[in-house]
Amino acid sequence: MKKMLFLLMILVLTIALVACADDAEQTADVPAGTRELVMYTTVVNEQAAPHFFAEFEEMHDASITHIFITAEEYMRTLMIAYNGGQQIDVLGINGQDTRVLSNRGVIIPLSEFRYWDRVSPAAKETASIGGIPFMVPWDSVGGMSMYYNRALFEEHGVAVPTNMAELRAAKEVFDAHGISMFAHCGATIYMWPSWYFMLFNSTSGGQAVERQEAILRGQAAFTDEDTLQAFRILHELGDGFFQPGVNATDREGAEQIFIQGLSAMTFAGSWQLNAFRLGGMEDIGMTSAMSFVDGDIFRTTGSAGGNGWAICSRTADEALGFAFLEWVSQDEKMIEANYADYLETPQTGALIFSNLNARAPAHIEMDPLMEYYRDNMLPHMKIWLDWLWPPEVTTAFQEQIQMVVGQQTTPEEAVAVIQRVLDEAIADGFDFDAVPD
Repeated sequence: MKKMLFLLMILVLTIALVACADDAEQTADVPAGTRELVMYTTVVNEQAAPHFFAEFEEMHDASITHIFITAEEYMRTLMIAYNGGQQIDVLGINGQDTRVLSNRGVIIPLSEFRYWDRVSPAAKETASIGGIPFMVPWDSVGGMSMYYNRALFEEHGVAVPTNMAELRAAKEVFDAHGISMFAHCGATIYMWPSWYFMLFNSTSGGQAVERQEAILRGQAAFTDEDTLQAFRILHELGDGFFQPGVNATDREGAEQIFIQGLSAMTFAGSWQLNAFRLGGMEDIGMTSAMSFVDGDIFRTTGSAGGNGWAICSRTADEALGFAFLEWVSQDEKMIEANYADYLETPQTGALIFSNLNARAPAHIEMDPLMEYYRDNMLPHMKIWLDWLWPPEVTTAFQEQIQMVVGQQTTPEEAVAVIQRVLDEAIADGFDFDAVPD
């Protein structure tokens, strides 16, 4: 019996020594035994994930369970999993969700992240709440752009409009040929507020962020004239300026309408330029001269790093999460995510990245339209205003804009509904100036 116990002790000691030897190969930041990261992301899709994460998994002898969710469904799916007690370690999020996730305690502060010097100051600012960073930006700098089909305008002898009067005149010409003025993905309800952001940037005289902050503090209201004016413009545009069935058209459908020459213009993301080029659009233009408000300039909306990575407060291993953020935020990983050969649709032109020193591969040139965007739109860009809103207000804007464009409600009724939703959120405890713990 004693001999058997002695042999058992030798066996246990041997296993322990082997484990210690394995430990020596782990990085100093990641303790042994943490071998899994469960990741909910809207950043890296299913097709790219196995290729992209393989290096990190090998480096840390870890496995990544990657759950990709579209931006439209992200918060709903994430919160079901979080409230259900599912393991969640790392989040790949849209920047607009940073505020609500931090306020709800779903993500942790990232002040201990060691490589903020990689990130542009503007990108870090957009990822911070009350000066505390909660997301590591991981994206290109970009936002919404006003595209037009140059060939259609030349073919029909129409000048690219610069104001509402010229826009109405151009619409009459294109209507006569069965061409819509604008293509938009109205079924992707997530994208409707971008029209309000752009219009409100002008109706507020370039004070969009300041005015929104005043409204969210209860010092002003969504029923004020600047928001109402933006909704009145949307109401007019909904009366025939968009393609038929706009509220039933998804993102890919709207892109195809524009690519196939069925609309003259589209207000779409700078990131969608790649899709337009891959769809065969060579004769495409971008304009910053179109003002929907007389006497004002075109003011777009966007961000310096709209997506990024965060660590869940429920992570099984915070150290491994920080190790992942440090790995994924390298310049070369940001470049790989956009230009790798294994991607179904790698970027065809050079992007402007949120990392200070990240550059597209040397053989890839910047698309002339991206240069135009950089020089003419970025200087007048305001952040996505829904980054400031509580989620109830975001939903109200999405629904009410869709209804206003669909001629199902009036601008006055729509803004009253949105203001009521904000009032209820404030009554329930929403505090715009609250800083997460």
